[in-house]
Amino acid sequence: MLSELFIEKYRGLNNLKLENLGKVNVIAGENNTGKTSILEVIESLEAPNDLRMWRVIGRRESSSPRIFTTVYDTMKSLFPINNQGNETQILYSGESGEDRFRVELVGKFSDVILNDEQVSLANGYSISEMRQPYEHHEYESSVLDISYKVNGNECGNDKVYSIQRGIPRMENNRVNILDNVIYVSPTQHANNTVYLNSLMTNPELYEQFVEIMRAFDPDFVSINAVEDEKTLSRKYVVLSKKFKEGLLLNAYGDGMKKAMLLLSALLRAKDGILLLDEFETAIHISVMGKIFKWIIENASKLNVQIFMTSHSIEAINSVLKCCPEMQSDIRMITLVNTENGVKVRNVDAVKAIQLMDDYGLELR
Repeated sequence: MLSELFIEKYRGLNNLKLENLGKVNVIAGENNTGKTSILEVIESLEAPNDLRMWRVIGRRESSSPRIFTTVYDTMKSLFPINNQGNETQILYSGESGEDRFRVELVGKFSDVILNDEQVSLANGYSISEMRQPYEHHEYESSVLDISYKVNGNECGNDKVYSIQRGIPRMENNRVNILDNVIYVSPTQHANNTVYLNSLMTNPELYEQFVEIMRAFDPDFVSINAVEDEKTLSRKYVVLSKKFKEGLLLNAYGDGMKKAMLLLSALLRAKDGILLLDEFETAIHISVMGKIFKWIIENASKLNVQIFMTSHSIEAINSVLKCCPEMQSDIRMITLVNTENGVKVRNVDAVKAIQLMDDYGLELR
């Protein structure tokens, strides 16, 4: 479990320190205070020297899948904006269990001239895959040299060009600080993405899951994974008493799909960390308490630490109050923009409820 995280340099964050982290951490704040950036840094702890992982993290901010961003632009967006000269850094540290860690990415920008062979290599083609002979073209390109350090030890290098579209085969040996980190985006449910395999093999939790699904559809019976013989892909079929045959999951509303995603993602994160960005998206206020209570109670049983961001006071209120016996394990973290950067207020759920109910303090 993460007990402390100090983000010295990442995107627009500088010297942001999170201490006394709990089993459940609710992160709120105005836009551009760095809520999602905190989740990204935590996610990166699974393999901080893996370019492909950073590429996934960096591309999520694109609102449209049709917008293509190069690997170079993606990586450039992760480094702090205010660079000194041609060098920049991503730097963060913290404590997990009894172990301390420190991660450093150093990026150096320059300009180069590439020939056809170098362009092919940069895009991940092997020598045997290249067309021969090469035409003698030259291409101007910017280049970002990235070096990785974990706990002071060098653990790899990558070179990323502005004209590069693919990622070459990786040679860095992955360094794992955390072993199991699951990230759930605000819109992931819209793609019918769920992690039901783990849920279906746990009879006790599956029975609880069915009861929660009946809050959305009183006639809900079960959900089953079915192999499509033509495409060899897996589809999820929902059985309901009000329909004569099973319906594909995509026939149901976003609320049910989001609930399925949240509950199944918790099981997928067993003995790890679950990151929920804008966790309340698509969840109606009438079922928030039931869903969030299930998640928080079972997070303790499954040894899962949760970090969740939100703009919704109803959702925040529901999380803080849904499990009175566990309020000392729930942290309310509020990020506030000031002239001296982003400041942090961190209190447990008991104190947060008092500040909200007795003093009318805005927790967001």
